[in-house]
Amino acid sequence: MLKSIKVGGAGGVTKALQHGNSDTETFIDICYHAILGRAPDRIGLSSYGKMIAEAPNRETLIAVVRSIAMSEEARKYRDHHLAIKR
Repeated sequence: MLKSIKVGGAGGVTKALQHGNSDTETFIDICYHAILGRAPDRIGLSSYGKMIAEAPNRETLIAVVRSIAMSEEARKYRDHHLAIKR
């Protein structure tokens, strides 16, 4: 089981690394927090969880990260945060 760590204050990664989550749920949670700045919704957790359960390998994990990162929500999140820093 993963232990909670503190990375950069009370940010998303800290929230993602909580006791009680399965490794798959934790992985998806970390991806959502790192890429979208939020926790996964039930649909995302379920669909990505099924993907990983059906093919628990490196390629599937990369596909999950790529899918989240290439989503419209991720693009809007990046655009918004990059605009703030300009």
